[in-house]
Amino acid sequence: MQYLVSVIDDNAGLATPEEEAAIDVFNDRLQADGHWVFAGGLAAPSSATVIDNRSGEAMFTDGPFLES
Repeated sequence: MQYLVSVIDDNAGLATPEEEAAIDVFNDRLQADGHWVFAGGLAAPSSATVIDNRSGEAMFTDGPFLES
């Protein structure tokens, strides 16, 4: 079984040094145990576009969240 772990990069600098270190330890353990497949960066959430095709016609929404 495979999982996708999506982690938001803290560009705002809100994470404490301890939190940043914990993330590094987690990533290092995934790699050491052979579970790390790949990592890649995405653009900032403010540049995201959501495409929702559940109702049969694509709806495009600016930003990382669906319209409510």
